[in-house]
Amino acid sequence: KIIRQILDERSARSPLEATVWRRDVYNDHYFDAQGEWANVRCDPQSRSVYVTQAVMIELDMLKSSKIFVKMMQGKMRTAMEENGAIYLNKWFARIKKRAEK
Repeated sequence: KIIRQILDERSARSPLEATVWRRDVYNDHYFDAQGEWANVRCDPQSRSVYVTQAVMIELDMLKSSKIFVKMMQGKMRTAMEENGAIYLNKWFARIKKRAEK
């Protein structure tokens, strides 16, 4: 039985700043939870856009004490960290492209 809860909250503090927080909670085979937080702030004086991002993934498999799973946990952690960086870089590229228009 899959339970999925999505929280998508966006708040604009001013015309020059926005914050997004998303969190998905799974009860499935691989994921317990996944979430992301981002803040985008524009500074008209310096003509700069500041982007702060964070991604959180909680894996059931990293909590397992089974011997085969224990042997694979390092590779799972590395794969998730690498994919998280790719994901954040793609989002940043999209934000940067919009800011350049």
